[in-house]
Amino acid sequence: NTEELEKELAQLTEEESQIERELTNYVQTLVGGGNSKKSNLKSSHSDLSNSKTNDMLSLVRKIENFGPYFEAMQQDTGKLAAQVQECRGLSDRLSGMVRRLDMMQMRSQQALACTEDIINLKECKIKIITAIEEKKLSEAVSVIRQVHGIELKAAKVSDDFDIIMEKEKEVKQLVQKEFGEAIAASNIKSVMSLCPLLQTLGLETEARDNFLSFI
Repeated sequence: NTEELEKELAQLTEEESQIERELTNYVQTLVGGGNSKKSNLKSSHSDLSNSKTNDMLSLVRKIENFGPYFEAMQQDTGKLAAQVQECRGLSDRLSGMVRRLDMMQMRSQQALACTEDIINLKECKIKIITAIEEKKLSEAVSVIRQVHGIELKAAKVSDDFDIIMEKEKEVKQLVQKEFGEAIAASNIKSVMSLCPLLQTLGLETEARDNFLSFI
Protein backbone atom coordinates (compact mmCIF):
# COMPACT_ATOMS: atom_id res chain seq x y z
CA ASN A 1 0.00 0.00 0.00
CA THR A 2 2.76 2.38 0.83
CA GLU A 3 4.43 1.68 -2.50
CA GLU A 4 1.16 2.33 -4.36
CA LEU A 5 0.67 5.60 -2.56
CA GLU A 6 4.23 6.64 -3.39
CA LYS A 7 3.69 5.78 -7.04
CA GLU A 8 0.46 7.77 -7.19
CA LEU A 9 2.19 10.73 -5.48
CA ALA A 10 5.09 10.56 -7.90
CA GLN A 11 2.68 10.46 -10.83
CA LEU A 12 0.72 13.44 -9.51
CA THR A 13 3.93 15.34 -8.99
CA GLU A 14 5.04 14.55 -12.52
CA GLU A 15 1.68 15.68 -13.93
CA GLU A 16 1.84 18.87 -11.87
CA SER A 17 5.33 19.58 -13.18
CA GLN A 18 4.17 18.97 -16.73
CA ILE A 19 1.23 21.29 -16.27
CA GLU A 20 3.54 23.98 -14.86
CA ARG A 21 5.85 23.59 -17.83
CA GLU A 22 2.96 23.88 -20.27
CA LEU A 23 1.66 26.95 -18.49
CA THR A 24 5.12 28.50 -18.55
CA ASN A 25 5.50 27.83 -22.26
CA TYR A 26 2.04 29.22 -22.94
CA VAL A 27 2.77 32.37 -21.01
CA GLN A 28 6.06 32.82 -22.75
CA THR A 29 4.34 32.29 -26.07
CA LEU A 30 1.78 34.93 -25.24
CA VAL A 31 4.42 37.37 -24.09
CA GLY A 32 6.55 36.79 -27.12
CA GLY A 33 3.59 37.01 -29.48
CA GLY A 34 2.42 40.23 -27.85
CA ASN A 35 5.81 41.82 -28.31
CA SER A 36 5.79 40.70 -31.91
CA LYS A 37 2.32 42.20 -32.44
CA LYS A 38 3.36 45.43 -30.77
CA SER A 39 6.37 45.55 -33.01
CA ASN A 40 4.19 44.96 -36.04
CA LEU A 41 1.73 47.64 -34.93
CA LYS A 42 4.55 50.11 -34.40
CA SER A 43 5.94 49.25 -37.81
CA SER A 44 2.54 49.64 -39.46
CA HIS A 45 1.89 52.94 -37.67
CA SER A 46 5.32 54.17 -38.71
CA ASP A 47 4.69 53.17 -42.33
CA LEU A 48 1.27 54.89 -42.31
CA SER A 49 2.72 58.06 -40.84
CA ASN A 50 5.49 58.08 -43.40
CA SER A 51 2.96 57.60 -46.22
CA LYS A 52 0.75 60.48 -45.00
CA THR A 53 3.77 62.71 -44.61
CA ASN A 54 4.93 61.94 -48.12
CA ASP A 55 1.44 62.63 -49.51
CA MET A 56 1.27 65.98 -47.73
CA LEU A 57 4.72 66.94 -48.97
CA SER A 58 3.73 66.00 -52.49
CA LEU A 59 0.56 68.11 -52.21
CA VAL A 60 2.52 71.07 -50.87
CA ARG A 61 4.98 70.81 -53.75
CA LYS A 62 2.09 70.73 -56.24
CA ILE A 63 0.54 73.83 -54.65
CA GLU A 64 3.90 75.60 -54.69
CA ASN A 65 4.40 74.69 -58.34
CA PHE A 66 0.87 75.88 -59.21
CA GLY A 67 1.41 79.22 -57.49
CA PRO A 68 3.07 81.02 -60.44
CA TYR A 69 0.39 79.74 -62.83
CA PHE A 70 -2.33 80.98 -60.47
CA GLU A 71 -0.72 84.41 -60.27
CA ALA A 72 -0.44 84.51 -64.07
CA MET A 73 -4.11 83.54 -64.34
CA GLN A 74 -5.04 86.36 -61.96
CA GLN A 75 -3.07 88.84 -64.05
CA ASP A 76 -4.65 87.58 -67.27
CA THR A 77 -8.10 87.82 -65.66
CA GLY A 78 -7.40 91.41 -64.68
CA LYS A 79 -6.24 92.24 -68.21
CA LEU A 80 -9.32 90.57 -69.68
CA ALA A 81 -11.61 92.53 -67.37
CA ALA A 82 -9.87 95.77 -68.37
CA GLN A 83 -10.25 94.90 -72.06
CA VAL A 84 -13.95 94.12 -71.58
CA GLN A 85 -14.46 97.45 -69.83
CA GLU A 86 -12.58 99.23 -72.60
CA CYS A 87 -14.69 97.50 -75.25
CA ARG A 88 -17.84 98.51 -73.39
CA GLY A 89 -16.68 102.11 -73.36
CA LEU A 90 -15.94 101.97 -77.07
CA SER A 91 -19.34 100.41 -77.73
CA ASP A 92 -21.07 103.22 -75.82
CA ARG A 93 -19.11 105.84 -77.74
CA LEU A 94 -19.93 104.14 -81.04
CA SER A 95 -23.63 103.97 -80.15
CA GLY A 96 -23.57 107.68 -79.32
CA MET A 97 -21.88 108.47 -82.63
CA VAL A 98 -24.45 106.40 -84.54
CA ARG A 99 -27.30 108.24 -82.79
CA ARG A 100 -25.71 111.59 -83.60
CA LEU A 101 -25.23 110.54 -87.22
CA ASP A 102 -28.89 109.52 -87.42
CA MET A 103 -29.93 112.90 -86.07
CA MET A 104 -27.63 114.68 -88.51
CA GLN A 105 -29.02 112.62 -91.37
CA MET A 106 -32.61 113.45 -90.35
CA ARG A 107 -31.77 117.14 -90.10
CA SER A 108 -30.00 117.01 -93.45
CA GLN A 109 -33.03 115.42 -95.05
CA GLN A 110 -35.29 118.03 -93.48
CA ALA A 111 -33.00 120.81 -94.67
CA LEU A 112 -32.94 119.30 -98.16
CA ALA A 113 -36.72 118.99 -98.23
CA CYS A 114 -37.05 122.59 -97.01
CA THR A 115 -34.64 123.74 -99.74
CA GLU A 116 -36.65 121.88 -102.38
CA ASP A 117 -39.86 123.42 -101.07
CA ILE A 118 -38.36 126.91 -101.25
CA ILE A 119 -37.24 126.28 -104.83
CA ASN A 120 -40.72 124.97 -105.65
CA LEU A 121 -42.27 128.09 -104.15
CA LYS A 122 -40.23 130.28 -106.48
CA GLU A 123 -41.47 128.24 -109.43
CA CYS A 124 -45.05 128.32 -108.12
CA LYS A 125 -44.92 132.10 -107.77
CA ILE A 126 -43.87 132.45 -111.39
CA LYS A 127 -46.52 129.97 -112.57
CA ILE A 128 -49.40 131.57 -110.69
CA ILE A 129 -48.49 135.07 -111.87
CA THR A 130 -48.32 133.83 -115.45
CA ALA A 131 -51.61 131.93 -115.13
CA ILE A 132 -53.40 135.02 -113.79
CA GLU A 133 -52.03 137.19 -116.57
CA GLU A 134 -53.15 134.66 -119.17
CA LYS A 135 -56.55 134.13 -117.49
CA LYS A 136 -55.85 130.42 -117.04
CA LEU A 137 -57.69 130.01 -113.76
CA SER A 138 -57.55 126.19 -113.69
CA GLU A 139 -53.73 126.33 -113.86
CA ALA A 140 -53.63 129.00 -111.16
CA VAL A 141 -55.82 126.86 -108.86
CA SER A 142 -53.60 123.84 -109.54
CA VAL A 143 -50.56 125.85 -108.41
CA ILE A 144 -52.38 126.92 -105.24
CA ARG A 145 -53.17 123.26 -104.48
CA GLN A 146 -49.48 122.43 -104.90
CA VAL A 147 -48.43 125.24 -102.54
CA HIS A 148 -50.81 124.08 -99.81
CA GLY A 149 -49.20 120.63 -100.06
CA ILE A 150 -45.91 122.10 -98.83
CA GLU A 151 -45.25 122.07 -95.08
CA LEU A 152 -46.40 125.41 -93.70
CA LYS A 153 -43.34 125.86 -91.46
CA ALA A 154 -40.99 125.46 -94.42
CA ALA A 155 -43.18 127.56 -96.71
CA LYS A 156 -43.19 130.56 -94.36
CA VAL A 157 -39.40 130.72 -94.54
CA SER A 158 -39.67 131.96 -98.12
CA ASP A 159 -40.85 135.45 -99.03
CA ASP A 160 -42.47 133.93 -102.11
CA PHE A 161 -45.09 132.28 -99.90
CA ASP A 162 -46.63 135.62 -98.89
CA ILE A 163 -46.75 136.69 -102.53
CA ILE A 164 -48.50 133.46 -103.50
CA MET A 165 -51.05 133.91 -100.69
CA GLU A 166 -51.88 137.36 -102.08
CA LYS A 167 -52.24 135.88 -105.56
CA GLU A 168 -54.55 133.21 -104.14
CA LYS A 169 -56.96 135.94 -102.99
CA GLU A 170 -56.86 137.38 -106.48
CA VAL A 171 -57.56 133.98 -108.03
CA LYS A 172 -60.57 133.49 -105.72
CA GLN A 173 -62.01 136.81 -106.83
CA LEU A 174 -61.51 135.94 -110.49
CA VAL A 175 -63.10 132.51 -110.15
CA GLN A 176 -66.09 133.92 -108.25
CA LYS A 177 -66.50 136.59 -110.91
CA GLU A 178 -66.46 134.08 -113.77
CA PHE A 179 -68.83 131.77 -111.90
CA GLY A 180 -71.29 134.64 -111.40
CA GLU A 181 -71.04 135.60 -115.08
CA ALA A 182 -71.59 131.98 -116.15
CA ILE A 183 -74.71 131.74 -114.00
CA ALA A 184 -75.99 135.06 -115.33
CA ALA A 185 -75.39 133.86 -118.88
CA SER A 186 -76.94 130.43 -118.13
CA ASN A 187 -73.70 128.86 -119.39
CA ILE A 188 -74.06 125.45 -117.82
CA LYS A 189 -70.78 124.20 -119.27
CA SER A 190 -68.79 127.03 -117.66
CA VAL A 191 -70.70 126.61 -114.40
CA MET A 192 -69.83 122.90 -114.24
CA SER A 193 -66.17 123.55 -115.05
CA LEU A 194 -65.85 126.26 -112.37
CA CYS A 195 -67.45 124.24 -109.52
CA PRO A 196 -64.31 122.08 -108.87
CA LEU A 197 -62.18 125.25 -108.79
CA LEU A 198 -64.45 126.81 -106.19
CA GLN A 199 -64.27 123.63 -104.10
CA THR A 200 -60.45 123.62 -104.22
CA LEU A 201 -60.37 127.25 -103.14
CA GLY A 202 -62.68 126.57 -100.18
CA LEU A 203 -65.65 128.34 -101.74
CA GLU A 204 -67.86 125.25 -102.18
CA THR A 205 -70.62 126.58 -99.87
CA GLU A 206 -71.04 129.77 -101.88
CA ALA A 207 -70.80 127.81 -105.12
CA ARG A 208 -73.52 125.41 -103.96
CA ASP A 209 -75.89 128.22 -102.98
CA ASN A 210 -75.34 130.03 -106.30
CA PHE A 211 -75.72 126.78 -108.24
CA LEU A 212 -79.03 125.98 -106.50
CA SER A 213 -80.24 129.48 -107.33
CA PHE A 214 -79.19 128.90 -110.92
CA ILE A 215 -81.17 125.66 -111.12
